[in-house]
Amino acid sequence: MAWIDIPNKTGWQYDNSVDNSRTVTENGEEVYITYKDSPGVIANGIRTYTNESGQTCEVYVRCRQTAHPDKILGEVSKTYWDNQS
Repeated sequence: MAWIDIPNKTGWQYDNSVDNSRTVTENGEEVYITYKDSPGVIANGIRTYTNESGQTCEVYVRCRQTAHPDKILGEVSKTYWDNQS
């Protein structure tokens, strides 16, 4: 597992070890991935899906702020932040 900085979103990171499995191991403990049943495919910490308009969207699925590394905050839109510069 590695926490990777989210481009264009200073102070935020995502966990690139998340995939379509139900759990990830963190500090020797398994953590249930609540977004496992969300639409799309999860690979390397990014969920890719097609929205109702037919657009392909990407989402970082397990994120945190570097100022609060023990608090997991959920999803951040990769599609949105990739277009901010």
